[in-house]
Amino acid sequence: MRRRWLELKLRRSKNPERSTLPKPLVSSQAVTENLDIKRTLLAKVAVMRAPGTIISTNTSGIPLASISDGFEREFRQHFLGTHFFNPPRYLHLLEMIPGADTSPQVLDFVRDFCDRRLGKGVVACKDTPNFIANRIGTFFGSTVHKITVEDDYTIEEVDALTGPPIGLPKSASYRLLDIVGLDVWALVTKNLHDLAPHDPWRERFVLQPFLAEMIQRGWLGEKRGQGCYKRVGKGAEIWGIDWKTLEYHAARRASFPSLDAAKNVEDLGERLRMLLSAQDRAGQFLWKLFSDLFLYSASMVPEISDRVDLSTARPTAADARIPSISIWRRAATSSLNNGLEFCRSPASSAPAAWWRKMREHRWWTLATAFCAWRFTAR
Repeated sequence: MRRRWLELKLRRSKNPERSTLPKPLVSSQAVTENLDIKRTLLAKVAVMRAPGTIISTNTSGIPLASISDGFEREFRQHFLGTHFFNPPRYLHLLEMIPGADTSPQVLDFVRDFCDRRLGKGVVACKDTPNFIANRIGTFFGSTVHKITVEDDYTIEEVDALTGPPIGLPKSASYRLLDIVGLDVWALVTKNLHDLAPHDPWRERFVLQPFLAEMIQRGWLGEKRGQGCYKRVGKGAEIWGIDWKTLEYHAARRASFPSLDAAKNVEDLGERLRMLLSAQDRAGQFLWKLFSDLFLYSASMVPEISDRVDLSTARPTAADARIPSISIWRRAATSSLNNGLEFCRSPASSAPAAWWRKMREHRWWTLATAFCAWRFTAR
């Protein structure tokens, strides 16, 4: 089992307001996403740590209340979550999750260090399953899989629609699933389904049957040599899977009139508006995907966040060509954020007043939370 232990020894802050931290030592735990393993390791750490030592966990979704349950109060006061996104040296976003007993002074210290010393865009989260980015991101992926099956799109068609044309990396959806691992994805969705029993969209996190069957066969993606795609022959030709028959075929180029036309549009905002208003199968897919995503994001307020503004969660210089945060803002200022137009769509049952309120309070910015994880993950 692979375990990493990262210790960052910080100099004592010269700021007198922070000088009450007795030992400015932060230890960040980054073992596998397993509650028992995390608790076992932290129990050993708790015995050895000096009072005042800050302990953080890099969990991507396990509630801190479950991890720290039963530990001494002084430990819990110096315990928090710091969710770095992989690879952390490139991705700007960092979710900071306080526990119920985490000292505000500790939160201020860690936020300041991660901002000024590590150069991270720190976003405060509530201690809810999968926090913000992975909660919204898991919904996004699950919705992609759902539309694939319900409206009979091929794997290649979906990846053509959910890649660079909408500002996502070339790995798009199913290629990304191969990189992540189908077994890992299944664990993420199951955990969220189990830990969010009152989520009105909870059934969205049930794994699609064809993915479950692929896992059963051991077709887990790159680590097993095949998943949604595989390479065949000496030339390593890429073959895609037919999700209905689970047979592979030479990957076929997907073609949609609106997608072909949109490729000539350089401005991302204009391209998104064009695709979202398209009447062909490309437009229908993206409309269903984005409308559900915005509705879900709004429904998560205030459960996972009272209000999210990720103006600081900018992409790295290498990703400046596609500003991740502005993708959602550009989409939101198009037809999706035109509440009256959206409410006239059969895709929505939301009243116009609800959408006007959502826009007025900028609740749509919650949906940007996962973009630093997703839109900059190259």
